[in-house]
Amino acid sequence: MLMMVLWYFNWTGTMEERADFEKTAKGRWNEVDGVKVKGIYTPLTEWNRVFVFEVESFDKWAAAASPPDNTKVPFSKVELFF
Repeated sequence: MLMMVLWYFNWTGTMEERADFEKTAKGRWNEVDGVKVKGIYTPLTEWNRVFVFEVESFDKWAAAASPPDNTKVPFSKVELFF
């Protein structure tokens, strides 16, 4: 059964740094078997950005969840949809 994972985060760096971070993170997560980045969006909430994933299991996403250079991501949250 596939599930959707939404990873909301706030960004503290520049827009150029954010673009590099998102490109690197998306490429790295898409290399993980059972994890696919469906998109990166700007939500109408208190969060700056949200990654939307389609995953085979939460465990597979969690194993790859540590984004590269996350020093500019001081706060984040995760939502799961089955």
